[in-house]
Amino acid sequence: MAQIAFGVVRLQAHLEVEAPKAGNPVLNLMLSDWQGNARGAADTRAESLTRWIRNTADKFGDLAEVLQNGATNIRNAITALESRATLADSRGYILDRGSRG
Repeated sequence: MAQIAFGVVRLQAHLEVEAPKAGNPVLNLMLSDWQGNARGAADTRAESLTRWIRNTADKFGDLAEVLQNGATNIRNAITALESRATLADSRGYILDRGSRG
């Protein structure tokens, strides 16, 4: 899960870099380059698209955090179970560790 989280963080970073590029070709046009009734709608759409990509990047960041926390929690649970198994073994309990094949 930690490796997946790393990949998700990279995707988030890429989206954050690319987000402005989605709307800037329209937003960076000078008024003298493009005028008319469609300009306002195009600007609004470009801003919305950029905002949507940034929000998507934020969601990927949230996902990465959950994955990283989940990986940590699972590692901690494994460590705790291994410690309990070692303790039980040292006290003479016979442990059925199940099939691993």
